[in-house]
Amino acid sequence: MKKIAATLILVFVILLTFFFVFNHKKSEITVIVRAVGERTEQKVIEYLKRDFGEKNVFVVKDVSPLIEATKKAYSIAMKRNAKWTLFVDADTFIKKENFDVFLKKADEIIVQDEKAFVFQGYLFDKFPQVYRYAGIWLYRTDKLHLLSKYYDFCSLKLKPDDCMVSSLIYDKVGTSYTIDIPIGIHDFFQTSESILKKYLLRASRLAQKLSVWKKNWKDLSKTDSDFYWALKGLEMYESLEDKNIKNDSRWIDELVKKQNIVFPRNEELKDEEIKKVLDM
Repeated sequence: MKKIAATLILVFVILLTFFFVFNHKKSEITVIVRAVGERTEQKVIEYLKRDFGEKNVFVVKDVSPLIEATKKAYSIAMKRNAKWTLFVDADTFIKKENFDVFLKKADEIIVQDEKAFVFQGYLFDKFPQVYRYAGIWLYRTDKLHLLSKYYDFCSLKLKPDDCMVSSLIYDKVGTSYTIDIPIGIHDFFQTSESILKKYLLRASRLAQKLSVWKKNWKDLSKTDSDFYWALKGLEMYESLEDKNIKNDSRWIDELVKKQNIVFPRNEELKDEEIKKVLDM
């Protein structure tokens, strides 16, 4: 009887230790989702809360222009002051077991490089049809305040985050790392309207890449309408007399509304659809 009691106590202690370590590890990271009404928004938030703990996940939604959304996200992160801050776009799904390997690697790097500041990992991006660095940024929270001096300089850039990080690196204040570990998927399951808007916005700055992608999209659009709507966004950009596109979601909304385009209705996103693509 005593042996059984001792065994039960030992099992209880092991489980309690595991629970403490697991939750302590979760508390080392603040996850911030930046959303502008993506079809995947609720599922992305649901999955992140499941993987990182509900109290550690925050949402910055419909804040425009992008620099203001970025500043709000930084403010949340610095107030919580967890070791790490993970920015996730609401069109990005993370494979948690792969992310854990990615985070372990980042932990190893900061021991070797005190200036190490931001990390990106591979995501499979639907429209380029390749793995690339997009959709997530892992920051050392204690260094986020260093970006504030670049707010004004980067405020009008299409990607203010990239601008600020690049400026920090240029000034030799911090370093960035890309870690070649595939950690998720980007830009899948979006509405036709959001796809069109995204590639209307991107058309001006990705001209060379898009000319190559268009060839693939024409073939892919025969079996997947997402590529049809991406092409439609490029066509809309090419038809504009004034090609000075503003990086402001409200401005883009008004521009598209004037076109009187009828978009198809999207069905509810199912877990099976997400799992199928995440596991590919």
